[in-house]
Amino acid sequence: MQPREFIFRLSLCPGLGPLSRVRLWRVAEQNYCFDNLELLTSQSQITPRVKESLLKNWASPYLDRLVEQNYRVPQITLLDPDYPAILREIYCPPLVLYYQGNRDLFKLPALAVVGSRQATSYGFTVLEKLIPSVVNHRIAIVSGLARGIDSRSHEQALASGGAVIGVIGTGLDQTY
Repeated sequence: MQPREFIFRLSLCPGLGPLSRVRLWRVAEQNYCFDNLELLTSQSQITPRVKESLLKNWASPYLDRLVEQNYRVPQITLLDPDYPAILREIYCPPLVLYYQGNRDLFKLPALAVVGSRQATSYGFTVLEKLIPSVVNHRIAIVSGLARGIDSRSHEQALASGGAVIGVIGTGLDQTY
């Protein structure tokens, strides 16, 4: 199995959490054991619960269908050169990012905006003054798209001709 298929199967395998997926990826990458589940699950970093989930679900028809469908959705994996560099540095980076729109925006410098969902008029006034000058310097605005400050930062950036990146951590199939 090629590393890219392995990373897709791992990212979609039921019963594994984000940290387990990253640990398994790192073990597989270090030992180049993308086809050898026994070698992969025998490593000391792999807990019995994770091993059980992996062995139970890895070869299931359900996971096969998920992986096949996954190839039809635009995505960037940890293996891709345009995977956001800053995400590679975090403790538990997502193995796969699904996106809609222009993936070249990931190459821009970015400013993350996080604020209250119950924003005040003062918060909105600050955004009206801050965001246009930020986007004039070709800096993308990034937020989690929550109502309040997050969504208003996107509105201001778009109104000023800027670039925006919305990050939905739960995935599009889950309402947050």
